[in-house]
Amino acid sequence: MFVYLDTETTGLNGGRGDEIVELSIIDDNGDILIDTLVKPDNKTSWIDAQEIHGISPDAVSYTHLRAHETVL
Repeated sequence: MFVYLDTETTGLNGGRGDEIVELSIIDDNGDILIDTLVKPDNKTSWIDAQEIHGISPDAVSYTHLRAHETVL
């Protein structure tokens, strides 16, 4: 069985501090194993990325999962 990882981020450069804002994992059957928003540790806005994926700072403000925490 294969699983597929999809992330949405605050930008394209992790070396300059961009962070994950959504993490999804699905299997070969299309079953969702994980689909969760992630609150960045340092970023407070990501206007360019938000225009692409639609995830706003408000959308992640209530999630308890932080970018530095382990999901699995």
